[in-house]
Amino acid sequence: MESDIKSAQSGQAPKSIELKPPVLPPEPVKPAVPALSPKPAAPAATPSAGVKLGEGEAEKRTASLPGQIIPKPAPPPTVPPIKPASPPASVTIPPKLSIFANKKILAGLAIVALAALGGILYFYLGREETEVIQPTLTPSISLTPSSVPISKLSLSNLLGEIKNISIPTTGELFESLDIIGVNVSNSAQNKNILVALVDETKNNYKFSNFLERFSISFPINLTSSVDNDDFALILTKQTEFFDESGKMIASPSAEMLITPKIALAVRVVDSTEAKTQLNLWEDTMAQDFDDFYGLEGVNPYPLDVRLSDSFYRGVKIRYANFSYANQAIDYAIITAKNGNDYLIIANSREQVYSIIDKLLGF
Repeated sequence: MESDIKSAQSGQAPKSIELKPPVLPPEPVKPAVPALSPKPAAPAATPSAGVKLGEGEAEKRTASLPGQIIPKPAPPPTVPPIKPASPPASVTIPPKLSIFANKKILAGLAIVALAALGGILYFYLGREETEVIQPTLTPSISLTPSSVPISKLSLSNLLGEIKNISIPTTGELFESLDIIGVNVSNSAQNKNILVALVDETKNNYKFSNFLERFSISFPINLTSSVDNDDFALILTKQTEFFDESGKMIASPSAEMLITPKIALAVRVVDSTEAKTQLNLWEDTMAQDFDDFYGLEGVNPYPLDVRLSDSFYRGVKIRYANFSYANQAIDYAIITAKNGNDYLIIANSREQVYSIIDKLLGF
């Protein structure tokens, strides 16, 4: 041990113990601040190799040895104050357009649309039109829903729906009223259609105007015994036909079935005077209705035939057949269930019977 002490006094380190400088814990590294390296410490005296210290000596070695310099820890670095980050700039929201701005936009779009429409119309309509020559057509007769006030046609309460036949007041007419193809039911309840007659200006035909328009001669005083405005036609489905020998046709042709019969109906205001005028008319009635009903052209027969009496449901009928009951003149004054009297001039026995049933409420 003495040799170790001597070695230590002479500045030589013992061989058996090697001393190292104390190791300090590293300082915590703070963000954004560069770490400062400590100053290097002076080298410590190294004891001689092979020199072993006793326990008492080891305790003494915890103090500083003579001539040994122990480095002091470096003071903590000065950290500059961190400025808080500036708050983000506020987001600016554009103000909502007012209702007035929206209206301006809509008005602008409307102006653009109108301008485009105007250009299209000018392109198609602004050009000079080429004159087109239309052929002159024969006046036609058409069947349409009626626009005639029901109050003018008292029969509408008995026959139901009213249709219109439009007949021009000038120009040529067919020899008979062309109503082929008008859909009339076979049912007894719907076998008759009430038709109002109007001209090209939608004015009603009066009873006397209709007779004049179709060149049907009549006693002038007859119009004073009827309501000249309360006039209409009745179209009736005809199903009863006879051949030349007077035998009933079992299977009528399609043309026969689709051509309804035409009857004239006008309200009577003075039945006594009306009967007097009708009796006077009987002498020429068949000839007057020949063209309208086509009496002689279908079944040749003398047109000066006298009319005969017949009765149906208590109603007196005056008639003449040409040659059979499916082509005839049948007229009667009927007191209907609404209390009014009506003059009916029909074109067949089946038709006048059907109308009597309807007006009496059967």
